[in-house]
Amino acid sequence: MVERILEQYAFFRNGPAGLQDDFVASAQHWNDAREQSVFRVGDKAKRVHLVGGGSLNVFVSSYTGRDVTLYNVWPGELCPINLGAVLSGDTAIASAKTKNNFDGASIAASDFRRILDEHREFRQFVIECLATKFESVVRQISEITTRSVDARLERYFAEHVGDFDERGFLNATNEQIGTQIGASREVVNRKLRSMQKAGLVELERGRVRLLNPHRLLAPKLR
Repeated sequence: MVERILEQYAFFRNGPAGLQDDFVASAQHWNDAREQSVFRVGDKAKRVHLVGGGSLNVFVSSYTGRDVTLYNVWPGELCPINLGAVLSGDTAIASAKTKNNFDGASIAASDFRRILDEHREFRQFVIECLATKFESVVRQISEITTRSVDARLERYFAEHVGDFDERGFLNATNEQIGTQIGASREVVNRKLRSMQKAGLVELERGRVRLLNPHRLLAPKLR
């Protein structure tokens, strides 16, 4: 079972037999269909988490208690905040929770550091992962500080275009959308109501349907 999770990772698929054997021997499989906390701000990192299905949502909480997403960790990716805490021995600077029927594995921090020391190919993968996610965090901060909520909402729909069902509905509450785009539930509700009046969306409880996706998404998908 753990091999199926590890196969999502390029370093495992393309790595030498020794690296593969080390991970198979050290990794433990775990999954949960429910949303579950993985680590919180201030936690000591005891394990590195690998994603085979679903995702990890990494976020910070504002002084009002609202969660703001920094980035999501998808299958085949590592979490930089998790890695940073493991490699530095410091505590986590953000929180993470499982999403979308999470299926993954984890490896003890001590085993992870040993494998990192012993395998150059794996070190390169970790460096590339850190660089990619750092860019993602900077982009998210830029979105929140320089783009309007309308623009962020349209970008959100464009990035989730593959998650709409056959009837054109996206299962997402106003709170979930707000967490992703850095806006309160009330602001998202107000913006969606405005889009509904303009004939762009249809709203149902916990669901949004795009009525004119070409008009709404085309500029964002170019």
